This record gives sequence, structure tokens and C-alpha cells, in this order.
Amino acid sequence: MEEKGVGMRILDNRYSRDLRRHDLALRMIRHELRTAAIIAWTGLSETRIRGLYRSYIPESGLAALRHRGPPPTSVQLLLRSRALNAEAAGLAGLCVAIGVLPAKPMKDPGRELPSLSTGERLCYAFELYQQLVPRPQITLEQLVLLVNALVRQEEVKLVHCATCDGAMLVTVLRKPRRVCPHCAQRSQPLNPGGVQRTPMESEDAQESAGDPPGDPQRRLF
Repeated sequence: MEEKGVGMRILDNRYSRDLRRHDLALRMIRHELRTAAIIAWTGLSETRIRGLYRSYIPESGLAALRHRGPPPTSVQLLLRSRALNAEAAGLAGLCVAIGVLPAKPMKDPGRELPSLSTGERLCYAFELYQQLVPRPQITLEQLVLLVNALVRQEEVKLVHCATCDGAMLVTVLRKPRRVCPHCAQRSQPLNPGGVQRTPMESEDAQESAGDPPGDPQRRLF
């Protein structure tokens, strides 16, 4: 009887894990992630994922675009625009708070990071971001790219604004500005005519030696 009970628990665990893989794949399909990425995060075969797409998406009445061709490879697009940078930084902060990003960097996050539990947290962070931001611009595919870049810590990193302690993204190759674009714009001096100078006309804000303590956003990001 004891061996039978152990066998049943093993079967239950396998069923539960397979159901989680199924649900995660369906969430990623709805967020228009490419098939190769869904395979990496869920461990399901290409055949099963294509079957999920054909069977469940039409029945639910949802539309999901299947992207073809090579995926994007650089996060620089998210850094060029002030609005995108702010959204990406906030989304990266959510990933830190939810536990998507590991404590230590990885050389090959595309292979080492994907797992069932991390994929579930990734989707949760992305879906929470979509609820918090009125008109979200970042896709789940771009989030995966950003997470991989942050885990490698070779191209971009997440820091805090020295003025408001908000999350911000900076490139690793340059000395990071510890002032977010919003605070930098507010601190720009006026021209003689009373017009606020553009970012190109004013000097970069002073970099702080450390983050100001006690800010409530620190507990989030």
C-alpha cells in the first residue's frame, strides 16, 4: 500500500508539472512569444506547442500573432527613447521584486535561465506591467531580451536615480548617470529668456556616491 501511495504521488506531481507547462505555454502564446522561446521556457516539444496554438487559441476566440524570422538581439532600442527607457526600467524593477532575475550573473542566460518556475514569474511580471501601465509599449519578447541582458551584466544594468530613487537603465560601457531623465529635466537651468534649456544645452546632473536611504521605492525595486 505504501509503494502504491508513493507511485500515486509521483504521478500526481508529473501531472501537475505537465499542466503548469501547458498553462505557461498558452500564456506565452497569447503574449506572442516565438515558438523557439516557448520551447526553451516550458520544455515542451514544438509539436505540442503548435498543437496548443491550433486547438486552444481559435476555441477561446483570442488572436495571437506568430512572429517569424530572427528575434531581436539588442536592447539598445529600449534605451534610446525616454518613455521606453522608463517603462523598461520599471518592468525590470518588477522582475527583480518578483524574483525573475537571479542573484548572480550568467554567461549564457538564454540557456541557463529558462525554467518552468522562472517562466511563470516572468509572465506574471509582464502581465502586472500591462495592468499598471495605461498604454504599454514593451512586448514579452523584448522583456526576455532585457532580462537576458541584465543577467549577463555586459551591456546594460539597473540602477537607482540619486534624486528620486526611481529605477533606471544605463549602459555598462559608459559611466552611468545616476539621475533619471525626469529629474534631469526638472533640474535644468533656464536660459536668459526664461526658457528651460534642452538636455544638450545643460550639463549632466551630478552623480551621487550612494542611494538616498529610506525611500519606499527601494523596497519595491
